[in-house]
This record gives sequence, C-alpha cells and structure tokens, in this order.
Amino acid sequence: MRGFILTTGLLIAASVIYLNAAASDRESEVRTWNGFEFAAKGKIAAGRGSELEVKDLSTGRIVFQVKSPDLNLSHYHCCEFTHGNLYVIKRTGDDSAASGQWTDELWRFPAAGTAQKLYEAQGLDFRVSPKGDLIAVILDHEIAFLESSGKVVHETVFDPKSTNLECDKLKSTFIGLGDRNAKWSKDGSEFWGEIQCLYVTPLFYKIEVPSWRLTTFRRADSVKGAEKGWTSSDIALDPDSGKVAFSDYPFVFDADTAIEIEKSRKKFHLFVQDLKTGRVRRIATSIGKEFDPVWVDPHILEYKDPTGEKRVRLNLDP
Repeated sequence: MRGFILTTGLLIAASVIYLNAAASDRESEVRTWNGFEFAAKGKIAAGRGSELEVKDLSTGRIVFQVKSPDLNLSHYHCCEFTHGNLYVIKRTGDDSAASGQWTDELWRFPAAGTAQKLYEAQGLDFRVSPKGDLIAVILDHEIAFLESSGKVVHETVFDPKSTNLECDKLKSTFIGLGDRNAKWSKDGSEFWGEIQCLYVTPLFYKIEVPSWRLTTFRRADSVKGAEKGWTSSDIALDPDSGKVAFSDYPFVFDADTAIEIEKSRKKFHLFVQDLKTGRVRRIATSIGKEFDPVWVDPHILEYKDPTGEKRVRLNLDP
C-alpha cells in the first residue's frame, strides 16, 4: 500500500514503514513532488537529517537549501516547495515503539526571513494549496485547514463511529484518511481524498472551499464487489474531473504473491468511475498484471500496457 496516515496505536506494519525507516534506506532520503526533488545531505540517523536540498527537475538547478535539526526525511511526503517556500515535517522526541513520546511539526522555511512552525501533532501529513494560501493538515480522523500564517480556519472531523464511514460494515476499525489520493484541485476550490478502513477504501470525499461542505462518494453499484468499496492499491484520483481510475487487481504485499498472480493467468480489469455521476467505463483488461494508473491531466490516463512493458496513454475526453 502506498501509505497510511499514522497516529498513536495504528498498525505495526504501517508503523514500520513510516516511523522506523532505517538510515540505510536510501529511498527515504530522496523524495519528489510536483516537479521538485528533495534530497537529504549529510548524516541520516533513524530517518532524521539536518540538511535538505531542493532541485527543480525541469531545469536541474538547486533552488533551495536548508539546515535544521530533526527533519523527518523518512516520511513518504516530507516536503513541498511552492511559491518560494519550503514546507517540511520535523519529528522531535523518541519515536521508538515503546516510548510514543514524539511529535511531528510542520514548518515553513521562506526564501527570506525566519522559519515558522505552523502545526504540531503525532503523525501528520499535509498538502499546500496551489495558491499557497491554505494548507490541509491531514490527521487520523480529521483535516485541519490552515492559513499561511498557521491559523486554523476550519476543521473537518470524520467521526469513526458514524455508519456513513462504513468501516463497521467491513468488520474493520477506522484507520484514517488516505494519503495516496489526498489532493487539491488546480484552482484550490476543492480538497479531495479517500477514507481508508484497513486495506479498503469505502468512500472518497470532497471538501469545498470556502463553504467547507463535505461530500462523500461510493463505488458504483454496476461494478462487481461494489458493496466492499475499492479493494485495490491500483487506484488513482483526479481532483479536477472528479474521476477515479481503479482495477480489481488485489492488494499485494510481497513479490512472491505478485509472481503467483501473474502465473495464474487471471484476468483483471481497469475501470474509470465518474464519482459525481456514478458512471463507470471499462478501459482495459490484463492477464495477471496490475495497471498502476496515473492521471496526466483531467482527460488523459496513463497506465501499464497490459500486453507489454511500456506505458500507454488514453484520452478520455468525449
């Protein structure tokens, strides 16, 4: 799975991925987001570092450098760079499994001026709006919306006991708000994401700005297994079209299982659902392969070629 939003008491497996990234894990030292590469420099200890370099991938130029302790470089989404500001998560305290005495802090480092701590909590994630005027801080059951100053202007709370979240129907405790599809629309008027119950996504959500109206969306009834929600990591949301690409390829947690699935010659299908209308379109069929869909823009979907090793692009604009 591509990630959980962590707070105290979540699954050990997720904690191993998120909390205890080893210093030898080279992947934890480089991140890319929205056209920028974030590379750790200097010593890395237990996933934390003190030096970070930001590169513009379009030009290859280094556009920002920062030195500060406790940079949480093991976080899958440690950093964003927008409008000349670097946003980064710091982790302070002892985050060993036995301790639990730790805190995540969201900081902004401006091109000029003093760095500012904007928010703190255990296990936060974040997304900065395209204009940089709002920051969505994603917690376990809640999203806090901040102004650029760090002032909280709204909180959307997802009550885990609510039957609308449907985790109880899936015989699962409520895990949290998914990271892989937490996205702002390009104009910053909507914030989208998914609700996760263990390895199942029963609902997607949309929060409108500035009314803060919350809308949830279900998997279309026309697709087999709709009552269980989306049950694959093969899923991608486009927040501008309100469409989600997904397949019926199952969650896979090790390479051996993936090899067994491919050898089984079982058919898997890639779909696109318009969340607003509920309409579903079948896009492609593979034999034992996942699709790994990615939205290039609201009309163009990219995915693995079911019959080859390359990736194909499909224009869905009617």
